Amino acid sequence: RLYLEHSRLDAYHTAAALRGLPVLLVDASMDTWVPTRGGDLLYERLGRPDRLRAHLAGHMMLFYFLPSQSERIADWLEANARPDSGR
Repeated sequence: RLYLEHSRLDAYHTAAALRGLPVLLVDASMDTWVPTRGGDLLYERLGRPDRLRAHLAGHMMLFYFLPSQSERIADWLEANARPDSGR
């Protein structure tokens, strides 16, 4: 609570500005650095965007997981980050 009262540029506060924009939230189900509860809260505040979750992984293992998801991430970018989209 105290952290959120003193932080105005945290993702908790800025998520509303991203609503309606394409967002791919990448998180890990067993993250202790950014607890799952916080990731779930951010997911809700962003308006339930597309999500890529590393199951049974923590914060550091997430980075080992990402290369195996490169095709999926590239496909998401191709579909959602077009220069003509006005975003």
